[in-house]
Amino acid sequence: MTTATTRRPVGRTSRRRLLLAAAPTALAATALLTGIARGAVGVSFSSDTPFTITLDRLEATGFGLGLSASTAAPGTATLLTRLGSAEITGLCQSASIDLPVIGTVTTVLRAPHATATDLVLETRHIAGALDLRQFALGPTAPSATVDYQAATVTLQDATISAGAATAGTFKLDGVDIGHQVGGEGCRTGADR
Repeated sequence: MTTATTRRPVGRTSRRRLLLAAAPTALAATALLTGIARGAVGVSFSSDTPFTITLDRLEATGFGLGLSASTAAPGTATLLTRLGSAEITGLCQSASIDLPVIGTVTTVLRAPHATATDLVLETRHIAGALDLRQFALGPTAPSATVDYQAATVTLQDATISAGAATAGTFKLDGVDIGHQVGGEGCRTGADR
């Protein structure tokens, strides 16, 4: 008596097994991206390539500015800018890199309105109109560096050169992100 056996080809994965393996990863990625989009998951951006931020207006509470060691470029100093909560209008962020064969490529993010909590920027330079309320200047423990602190801050028509940013939440309304060949990024200073 002969029995018929069905043999699966060697070296192949069934589609059903592939879907069972990929489904949890896809669900986790969807949940994470949804959390970031809704501001429930903290985000961080760090780069060896400095980026430029321009904004029409920033209003924030819990302002602090002090000298610190950079995490984006170890061995260099940076101005660590801390904001407890911030509301930003007219935000533009751009960064350019040189790629072999292609040349300079610039990524630009624009949003007419953004909110952030626990925002920390490693800044190299800040220019614009600054209004500080309940201002204090002096050494802080344990670093004994001179820090600027204020209960509230308003920054208008600003250009910021930065190397890293972190936030507890960062929500962008009407965001537009793209890249282009060439160095045209956010307009700065007199170009705005």
